[in-house]
Amino acid sequence: MKQIDKSVNSLVRKIKQDERLKDFTFVKGFSTVEHPDPLSGYLIAVSTLDIGVGTRFVGESVGENLRGMVQNATVKFRVYAPKNDGGDGLLSLCCDLCDAIEKSDTLNVCEDVKISPIAFDNDANTVYRDVVATLSFCVYEEVAI
Repeated sequence: MKQIDKSVNSLVRKIKQDERLKDFTFVKGFSTVEHPDPLSGYLIAVSTLDIGVGTRFVGESVGENLRGMVQNATVKFRVYAPKNDGGDGLLSLCCDLCDAIEKSDTLNVCEDVKISPIAFDNDANTVYRDVVATLSFCVYEEVAI
């Protein structure tokens, strides 16, 4: 599972470097780090929602002397809008984020990306949208026969 964490972090680093997203603040979701209140700019909280093992495989179709499995991960980018914005720029930013995910996915692990409807966060007193990416990794190792 460490390989999944490493791959997800690598993908997020690439996404953050996208020119269209350089002025936005990225933070870890479910973090204890204090966030500005009220928000003065867009905030993107990144969380890995789940990781699961899909199909296990052994050799031949993948390569001789290989054993492994397909692992799946769901990564959520919760995009918060500043209160004074009212969510007007959320769709545009989320579309840019989707494009950045596709562009940054050099390993071709992203199977699906969805944008949620606008919702209201009572705690942060702001609106947000979720961009959720479903990733699928083939994790394997060489085995002696």
